[in-house]
Parts: sequence; C-alpha cells; structure tokens
Amino acid sequence: MRKNPIKEASFTAQKEAFFREISAVCKWSIKMLLLKVKEETVAIQVMFVHDKSVMVYISGYDREKCPNAGTYLLMAAIKDAIEEGYQQFDFLRGKEPYKYELGAKDFTLYSISAVL
Repeated sequence: MRKNPIKEASFTAQKEAFFREISAVCKWSIKMLLLKVKEETVAIQVMFVHDKSVMVYISGYDREKCPNAGTYLLMAAIKDAIEEGYQQFDFLRGKEPYKYELGAKDFTLYSISAVL
C-alpha cells in the first residue's frame, strides 16, 4: 500500500498496528493473500473472514512490478472462497465499477451511534 499514492497517505503506523493486533482481540479472522515475484512480495489482499462470509477490506500492490496484481489477487480470493465453501463474498462499501462487473449488489447500510 505504501507504493500506491492513493493509499499511501492513509496507511499510517497506527493502521498497520491495528491490522497486526485485530485478530487477537476479535472473533473474526484476517486472511491475507500475497503475490510474490521472484521471492519479492509485490501485492497483498487483506480480507476479514467470519462465519460463512469473506469481506474484502483492502489491497496494495506495486504497479511497476505487476500492474494487474490487484485483479489477479481478487480473482484468487473469489476462487478460494468458493473452494472453501463460503456463502458470501462481500466487497464492503464503495461503488467502484469492478465490483458490479463481478456481480456485486447494493444493499442498505445503517449506521448507529450512541453517546455513553
């Protein structure tokens, strides 16, 4: 993600620490797919897994070393989810065209907050 100018600004040390610690404190697990070229990691896909759902959170890749890495990892993630028997593959929020090209459907999201 540090190699992607759009995502680099949001990939802080705090966010990195969050990903390293989250699976230890919640019942969800984190699944990561790595793409390596000649022993060098050139892309990563991070997903949350819970019950029968895979939720794609974010990816990062080196466009210079593998310009189609994001698409490749997403296809690999979908293939793995099917083979592992997951019933839902969720792209989470966002209206990027590729999500709809892969069959995503909109649904209503609610946000609830409370001040304690």
